Amino acid sequence: MGRKPEAPLSHILLRLAGALAAVAGMLMPSVVLAAPKPTPKELKAQLARLNEQAEKLTEQYNGRRVELAAAKRESRRLNTEAARIEQRYAQVREATRALANTSYMNGSLASPSLAMAGGDPRAVLSAASLTAQFSQQWGMQLKDALRLQDQVEQARERANAHKKQLGNLVSDLAGKKQRIEKLIEEVKAKIEQLGPPPVADLPTVSVEGQGKAAEAARWAVSQVGKPYVWGAAGPNSFDCSGLMLWAYSKVGINLPHYTGAQWQLGTRVPSMDQLQVGDIVFFYSDLHHNGMYVGDGMMVHAPQTGDVVKIVSIKTRPFMGGVRLVS
Repeated sequence: MGRKPEAPLSHILLRLAGALAAVAGMLMPSVVLAAPKPTPKELKAQLARLNEQAEKLTEQYNGRRVELAAAKRESRRLNTEAARIEQRYAQVREATRALANTSYMNGSLASPSLAMAGGDPRAVLSAASLTAQFSQQWGMQLKDALRLQDQVEQARERANAHKKQLGNLVSDLAGKKQRIEKLIEEVKAKIEQLGPPPVADLPTVSVEGQGKAAEAARWAVSQVGKPYVWGAAGPNSFDCSGLMLWAYSKVGINLPHYTGAQWQLGTRVPSMDQLQVGDIVFFYSDLHHNGMYVGDGMMVHAPQTGDVVKIVSIKTRPFMGGVRLVS
């Protein structure tokens, strides 16, 4: 067999260089390139997204709080109703027991098991062998007792169902609170990355007009400069629906602390050109933000975490409509 031709020197050198590079790669620590630092514009976009998520979740939280308050009121009513029915039933049950004992002693009831039924109307009926044994008085007494016994059971079922609903609402609130707080921390971190905002004058307006609506608008404007805090309704901080609640409470009008519930009140104002001072204006398709119209295309509102109550154009957000509570 002939000798295998030797590889050219250039090929040998190339293979040697590749081997050395591989060894160097194993010995040298790998270099991880740092992700490029986000630009101020990118940070602002991230901040806007986080703030919108936080505000949506805040209004969901506010809505659950309104539901919880209503459920607590209903639960108290149901418990009171159940206690009243149970008291009435206890009286009728005792009367049934007494009537059974008296009837047996007088010999009008053939079976001693009727007297031993303890006043339970269903037990009395099951113990009776002949319905003819019951006088008209017995029939009326048992009919009343059976009706009340059914009402007691139904009242207890309703009260227990509401107790379960309350537990679910409390759990949901706790979960939303944790998610909001996490989002708020992310928002604050983005704000810190952006650095201190430039100091700017907060514009104010002189609200014209008479009546409760104009007066509520003046109260809202008086809070310009106070910080946004989720779930707050004054007097030192506000979220958007909390500011509406606080301002209208000053003129004797009570509002729920939830944009969705505030949207259901008063008279609907469909377009911007029909707005009057004091109207509550709503934004976004899910109505998660609102403010109060103060005239000249402007509104006062509590915007978001890291911001303060301020006056801005109503065209800064997607307008869904307004609500007029009073003239």
